[in-house]
Order: sequence, then structure tokens, then C-alpha cells
Amino acid sequence: MFKVKVVEMMVLALFVSVGCVLILYMFQGFLVQLGATGLFVFMLLFYVRRKWEEDDRLKMASIMKDAPIAIMIVKEHKIVNLNQKALNLLMGSKKRVIRGKDVTEFISFSNNQLTKVSGETVDVELQKASEGLQEKNHTFVLFIKDLQQDKEKEALIQHYEQLSVLGELAAGIAHEIRNPITSLKGFLQLIETDHSNSSSKSYTKIMLSEIERINLIVSELLVLGKPKELNKNKHHFFEIIQLVVTLTKTQAIIYNIEIKFNFDPSLKHVNIYCDDNKLKQVFINIIRNAIEAMKKEGTIVIDVTQVNDRLKVAFIDEGKGIPKEKMESIGKQFFTTKENGTGLGLMISNHIIKEHNGNMTMESEEGKGTKVFIELPINS
Repeated sequence: MFKVKVVEMMVLALFVSVGCVLILYMFQGFLVQLGATGLFVFMLLFYVRRKWEEDDRLKMASIMKDAPIAIMIVKEHKIVNLNQKALNLLMGSKKRVIRGKDVTEFISFSNNQLTKVSGETVDVELQKASEGLQEKNHTFVLFIKDLQQDKEKEALIQHYEQLSVLGELAAGIAHEIRNPITSLKGFLQLIETDHSNSSSKSYTKIMLSEIERINLIVSELLVLGKPKELNKNKHHFFEIIQLVVTLTKTQAIIYNIEIKFNFDPSLKHVNIYCDDNKLKQVFINIIRNAIEAMKKEGTIVIDVTQVNDRLKVAFIDEGKGIPKEKMESIGKQFFTTKENGTGLGLMISNHIIKEHNGNMTMESEEGKGTKVFIELPINS
């Protein structure tokens, strides 16, 4: 459309030029006529070209803003522009920090890798807009796809496949185990009430304790194998987390542990669409894990903030932390760092958070404690 207007303007310029020639011919010499006409045409073409370039820039800016992937514009090996997704991928703070730098400082075209501002290297898929653009002023548009997201999706699929296998296993054996356990527990309780056989009471207590532990594992397997449908309603998030703190405070006091709750007053009336009982289960599990990891005086901090349309909850303890080599296994079935743990608590918690369209991550350093981060959508 714009190019058609340009042609029209050029035709108009030609007619105007001819007119100028006739007028000037009447009053001045031929050289003056030619010079004035040429200057007029030159200025008009310069204006048209500037408008054309401006139109191209506006179109490119719109494309870069709305594009679902990272985009850089590179001229003579220098980054002259980039969109917000490219900035996020590089983990840079401001575009002006990146602009003007050599593209090879961040992009390895031979290895298809991107180096972030932090120095971290990630695999990416690189694609240049076209060969024609490269020839024009040594400029090209670079599209960058983060392959890490694809890897995370694959890992998530594998995780759900593991859950599916575990669910089938749980459904097949849980009831078969629970029935004989119930019978054993009943007979042991009868033996315990028999005062004539007091010498065996110490053994029956141990046996009952172990049966309760088996029951706990079976119950948690059933949660994974046949998860109940979420009963979602609108709830004040502040009330949920405040009740959890109240419920866990008694256990914390026993170990002289303080639970500190940081909550921006402006978030007090924020609603989330959730199954409040399931979220309480997750939060209580995390806080109890923190208490068991500390078992001495110290502080557990619960920090709640809002980032765009999501709530971010951080649980920070001063426990012994988790060794680096064990962090990759945290959250997998039957893996636990606790003496009496089942290895299913965090797995179930993560499953519940995923069902709420949320995300749960962990950071830990041996000797420096553990941080658990949970993100949940507001009113989703």
C-alpha cells in the first residue's frame, strides 16, 4: 500500500518538476532551471526514502514486540536492537547494556550456544532471517529459540510417566497390603491389652509403630495412584497461610524455632482459586520438613510477594541443607534425606502445586539451609 503511494508521489514529483522547468524557463537561464529542478527532486526522493525506512522500522518494532521467540538485529557483528524475550534469555538488566556489543560475545554460531550475562551457557536453535538481509549493510535478523524449554517439557513428560507407572503400582497393591495390615494391627492391640503377658509389650509397641509406618506409605501411595479431584473455590490466600503458621507453631516452639511471616498488607485480600485443604497439606509438609531439618533454635521465614499475576511464596529455613549430589533426586519417589521419611511427601506436594497451575522449586546448600519457592496464579 505504502509502495503504491510512493509511486504516486514520484509521478507527482515528475509533473511538478516539469512545471518548474516551464516556469523557470520563462524567467531564468537553462542551467538555473535544471539545478533547481534537480534539487527539488532530490529533496522529494530523500523525504520519500526516509518515510519508507521509518515505516520499515515501525513494522520491525511491532514484529519484535509480539514475536514468541527471542530476536536480535545485528549490524556489522554488533547488536543494534533486541526484543524483551532476547533480553530475558540473556538475563540482562537493560537493553542498553547489550546494545553495541559484539554478537559473538553471546552467540556461538558454530556450536549453537548462547552465553548469558551471568556466564551460563545454554543450547539454542539459531536462524537468520534471510541471506538478502545479510548482504544489505551487513545486517541480519537473528531468531533464537531456547532449547532448554524443550528439555524441561521432556523432563516433565517423563515425570508424569513415572507418576503414571507409580499410580498403577499403587492401585494394584495398596488395598492388598492394607487388608492384612488391619488384621495384624487388631491382633497386636489385643495382645497389648493382655496384662498377663507384660514381657511382650515392648515388642508389640515396636510392631504397632512399624505397622503405622507401612500404613502411612500405603496412604501416600493411594494419593498418587488415585488422586482425588480438587475441590477448588475462591479463598483469601492470607487466611490459608496464616492458619498453616498457627498449626505448625506448636511443633516449632518445642524445638525453640521461630516462624517469621512476612506478608505485604496490600496482599491481605488477594484471592486465589484453589483447593485450600490441599494447599494447607503442601505448606504444612514444607514447614515440618524445615523444623525436622533444624531441630534446634533458629528461624523459618515465610515470605509472600506478588509478581505480576502470580503469588510467590518462599519458605526459608536454617537447617543443615542438602548435599549437591542429592539435590537432583529430591522429589523422586522413595528418595528421602530423613531417617523416617517415605520419600513421597515432596512428590505429592509438587503434584498438588502442578494441579493448581503453579510451580515449585528448591534451592539448598549443605550447612546453609534450604529454600522452597512456590508460585501460584491469582484468580485462575
